[in-house]
Amino acid sequence: MVFYGFQKTTLIDYPGEIASLVFTGGCNFRCPYCYNPELVNTQSIPQHSEDEIIAHLKKQKGKIEALCISGGEPLLYREQLLEFIDKVKSLDIKIKLDTNGSLPQWLKEANVDYIAMDIKTSAEKYPRVFNKNENHDEMLAKISESINYITASGIDYEFRTTVAPNLVTISDIEYIAKHFIPGAKRYFLNQFRPQITLDENYGILEPYSDVTLQEMANICKKYNVNCNVRSGYSTE
Repeated sequence: MVFYGFQKTTLIDYPGEIASLVFTGGCNFRCPYCYNPELVNTQSIPQHSEDEIIAHLKKQKGKIEALCISGGEPLLYREQLLEFIDKVKSLDIKIKLDTNGSLPQWLKEANVDYIAMDIKTSAEKYPRVFNKNENHDEMLAKISESINYITASGIDYEFRTTVAPNLVTISDIEYIAKHFIPGAKRYFLNQFRPQITLDENYGILEPYSDVTLQEMANICKKYNVNCNVRSGYSTE
């Protein structure tokens, strides 16, 4: 398996753990605010082999406690990813998996310790992040299936939304809390990161203020969602 980004040490991506972070290339979504557009198209990006990652984890055993797998959408790699996860787990390393929730059948097969699922916006606006060939109702059903699996699985988790202006409003956040994740134990609102974005029109937008983000978080609490704000730039 090949990776398109490798950070040897991170203290912020796996809660409470010293971790390494890898990025897979390619994505089945086209989020206009995505600040890693090179990962979507995998153009001119240095590659890192599976063997390189495994060697690093072995060398740092006892120091690195976890591996975070982000993207792109890692589950697009399916069997390759699941085999890689099993190899890492055999080293007694925890796994955190980032996903957009579009591939629940593969999510259920992943032997991971922590899942971070992005919830993009309300159901009505979700087509703005799909590829054009995706069926709206079918994709929303998959998103809901992933949410239900995560909350019932016993695996530690977080849901998160990058609060990109135009795509996400206060009413969209309330929809997410009420209809997608009521009662969620951990939900983060990530500040939108302008400048380099997949859709250049998003690169010039002004992020919401911290006051507005906190207002959104407070609305979530009406639906028993434990919501917090990450007011720095998003790590998605």
